[in-house]
Amino acid sequence: MKFLLLLIMLILFSANASAASAPLIIDLYKTNQITLDQILKKHKKHFQKIADIISSSQEINSDKNQKTLLKTTEKIISNIKKMGDFYYVNLSPVIYPNNKTVYITIDIVDQNDEKRKIKFLDQPQKTIPDPDHLISTWDEYQKIGFDLYIKNKIPSQVKSCPAYHCTFGFNDSALKKYQTLFATFVPKNKLQLVQILKSDKDENKRATAAFLLAHLKNGEEIIKILTPSIYDPSNGVRNNVMRVLAETFSKVNNPHFKIKYAIAALSFPAASDRNKALYMISELVDHARYANYVHLRAKNELLEELKLSQLNVHGLAYEILKKISGKDFGDRDYLSWEQWLKK
Repeated sequence: MKFLLLLIMLILFSANASAASAPLIIDLYKTNQITLDQILKKHKKHFQKIADIISSSQEINSDKNQKTLLKTTEKIISNIKKMGDFYYVNLSPVIYPNNKTVYITIDIVDQNDEKRKIKFLDQPQKTIPDPDHLISTWDEYQKIGFDLYIKNKIPSQVKSCPAYHCTFGFNDSALKKYQTLFATFVPKNKLQLVQILKSDKDENKRATAAFLLAHLKNGEEIIKILTPSIYDPSNGVRNNVMRVLAETFSKVNNPHFKIKYAIAALSFPAASDRNKALYMISELVDHARYANYVHLRAKNELLEELKLSQLNVHGLAYEILKKISGKDFGDRDYLSWEQWLKK
């Protein structure tokens, strides 16, 4: 079920179905034991099956295809694990609005790669009540918003966000009431939402709490509350936390944040982690003190991410490099970027 949750968190669905095989690009990150060609010799058709299902908004929602996705993904992961000595193996698929290509990142951590064997927080064990039904109300809001998006009734990019982070915004008439609900009841239940984020054993509740806390009034307070959860044991929670942080950085004047957390996340196992780490860094390097730190401490990671095909990784790495250098060598001119970073 973790893979299906990750799909829901990561995939930016296209509303157009496609009967033909979906265009597919695959990245392998980051192992010294096997090559992408070795994996594709065994699983090219399985990757294509995943791509064909998730490229269609109609097919992705059927129970049959959800089961097929899970079964196919588990088969690929199981076989890859037999090909080497690995600490972590997973797949991260993404499809973007108005783009028919499916991108899949094969995330691997080698057993001997100590730097990337991250020690996340312990799994929380508590069950904390839903304050003023905020968790269930958020689920209701998400369901309505997602349905509107699939039907092309709201845009993929939120143009107006009254909070520090929005998923679908509140401009559509079906969503307007939720703006008032969240603005009213999130500050009132701040302490309990923080407890859910830190201590509830349900990762879906923790992930939802991260989005709800974006409706607090003080951006610096949001940064302080969410930062420790960058190390949550669930990649879905980490994804939401870092999304909210990045958006908050963009709206707070001179944000205060320990950027070492974002740089550390560049070595996290999942592509969703690394993408959100880049997203946070891209917002912070507009400030000179953060840009200098990134230049000194994240050279290798930025080059590695730049070399990938995945748009929300490659593109962000490129934007960060341009910001910290004032240069533009082209997004695939790896040698020029490496030479500049070494100076």
